[in-house]
Amino acid sequence: MKGLVLLVVVVTVVVFASGVMAQQPQTTKPPFPASVEQEKTGMPKGDRFIGKVSRVDEATQTVVVKNPEAEKTFSIGNKTKITGGGKEMPLADLKEGMNVSVSYRTEAEKATASVITVSLPKPADRATPKRTVIKSAETPPE
Repeated sequence: MKGLVLLVVVVTVVVFASGVMAQQPQTTKPPFPASVEQEKTGMPKGDRFIGKVSRVDEATQTVVVKNPEAEKTFSIGNKTKITGGGKEMPLADLKEGMNVSVSYRTEAEKATASVITVSLPKPADRATPKRTVIKSAETPPE
């Protein structure tokens, strides 16, 4: 009998506690702060695509980038930022074969680039050649 009363009390407490918890308002997380990219370009950060430029069309303001898996066409907007070597560059400076990383967003099946970063080739290593000391057979060992 005591066990049955104890069971009823425990079940009642559990039911009451779950009902109270269900009525508490859900707290929502504040929205994420604007990303650095969004602050610079005015466009939200989106997806990223890495590849080589296969075509640049200044008339339609588009860039086609290709990698081994896919080829994507990106439209260039007024807020699109194109950089190379840490400096901004115009669309006209993008050339076929350049390695690029494109941050973009897709709206209505249209990919709009927010940032295009060109990976410029590294300068040739200008290290001085190693000096080789040639010892003659007559030089005593050290």
